[in-house]
Amino acid sequence: FLIFFKMSQDVDSKWVTAAQAMQYLGVSRTKMWQLRRNDELKYAVHGRKVYILRKSMDDYIERYSVELDFAKRGGSCE
Repeated sequence: FLIFFKMSQDVDSKWVTAAQAMQYLGVSRTKMWQLRRNDELKYAVHGRKVYILRKSMDDYIERYSVELDFAKRGGSCE
């Protein structure tokens, strides 16, 4: 039991379940499947459970984030 508990702590720090990943990314089950199929997220399958690498979710968000640079566009935040 102690070994399993230690392993689950390690998994929690790097990996999340598909349901947690869907909530974190705000996507549907279908979109999550597409992200996995298109290798946009790193994942592991253990039996029927799917785990998503937390860093790959952050990398995905970073790749598709839009940065607004008001100075270049002559805009202001007011």
